[in-house]
Amino acid sequence: MVTAEDAATLKAWIEPIAASVGAEVLVTDDADGFKTAADELGLLHQVCKSHVKRNTEDLIEELCPLTAKESDGRLRAIGVEPAQAVADLVRLGELIKSRQPEQGQELEHMHRRYLKAAPPKKGATASLAYRLRLLYLDRLPPVEPADALSQMAWLQ
Repeated sequence: MVTAEDAATLKAWIEPIAASVGAEVLVTDDADGFKTAADELGLLHQVCKSHVKRNTEDLIEELCPLTAKESDGRLRAIGVEPAQAVADLVRLGELIKSRQPEQGQELEHMHRRYLKAAPPKKGATASLAYRLRLLYLDRLPPVEPADALSQMAWLQ
């Protein structure tokens, strides 16, 4: 078991295993160190389906009440009503369970609704609108896959 979460330790641990099995994809939890190690090893990175589902469900549970009351006005500033944002979150919960390839366009459409949300200034906390922008972006399937392996994250 790897106890250090730094990318160098993970890379050193993963590299011989990946080489011995001819790995092309590294499936992990959502820890940043694994993403970095996969990039440095030239492997595609896929977050485990159960982690994506669990993380998404947790975020939806956290964000729905905040979205419903939307206290900072930044959703409305980008043209999204709080009720629409809540409906989007509920639908995301459905999409993350069914994970059908044809639903990728619907997810992309939802993401585009939040594109105008500005990133936080350095040292500031991200607005609810920006968090929603990233939430949908992180769950989009590859739009134009370079090969069949890049579709795995969405299809599995």
